[in-house]
Amino acid sequence: MFKSLIKLIYPRLNKLEEDLSQAQTLFQSSPYVFAFWQKDSQDVAFSPDLPKFLGIERIEDPDAIYHALLPDDAAALEGYLSQPFSPQHSRFELYVTTEAKKKIIRISGSQTPLDPTIENPKDSDIQITLWFADVTQAQQKLEDLEVQQKELHDEKLRLQCLLDNVPHPLWMRDAQGRLEWCNKAFSEIVGEGPATVVSAQKELPFRTIKKQIADTSFFQKLAHDALEQGKSEPVDGHII
Repeated sequence: MFKSLIKLIYPRLNKLEEDLSQAQTLFQSSPYVFAFWQKDSQDVAFSPDLPKFLGIERIEDPDAIYHALLPDDAAALEGYLSQPFSPQHSRFELYVTTEAKKKIIRISGSQTPLDPTIENPKDSDIQITLWFADVTQAQQKLEDLEVQQKELHDEKLRLQCLLDNVPHPLWMRDAQGRLEWCNKAFSEIVGEGPATVVSAQKELPFRTIKKQIADTSFFQKLAHDALEQGKSEPVDGHII
C-alpha cells in the first residue's frame, strides 16, 4: 500500500514542479515588470528587471517598493493595499513617481483571494499583485498639451477682450451660417448677453437700403454665399 501511495503521489509532485517551472519561465519572459506577495507576508516575488526599473539595488520585501517611491505616492500605494479585501474594490490603478530617477509609473494593482470560494478571506488568503508601466514620456506629452491648451485659452481671452472693446458689432458664423460668437457691441444692440445671443441665435435689427428686414435666413444666406465664393459679401443698410 505504501508503494502504491508513493506511485500515486510522485507523478503529481512531478507535474506540480513542471507547472511551477513553466509558470516561472512565463513570468521571467514577460515584457512587463511585476511583483506579488501574500498580504500577511514579507516574502515578495518579482520580475528580474523590477529593481532596475524602480531605480533601487534590490528588493527584499514589499517595503523596498514603497521606499522606491516619493513619500506621498508610497503612502497612497500602502493605503490601497492596507484596505480590507472587497470584491468591488479589488483592483486599482495609481500613478506614482520614483524617488531616484523621477520616473512616472502607472501601477495596476489587485488583491485576489487564493481560493475564490472563500467568502471572507483573511490576509493570509489574499495575494497582492502589482504590474508596473513606465508612462513618463506619455505623461510629459500630456502636461505639454495641457500647457499649450492653457496658452491657447489665454490667447482666446485676450482676443475676446480686444474685440469686445471694438465699438462696432462683430460676429462669427459656422459653415451653416449659425452665430458662433459676437462681441459686446453686437449684444448690446440686440439687448441680450453674448451667451444668450448665440444660444437663441438673435440677429441684429438690420434693414437693407432696399427696405428689406434682415432676418436669420438673410444672414445665413449671406454667410453661405461668402463661403461659396470665397470672398466678402457686403450689404448696405442700417440698424433699426
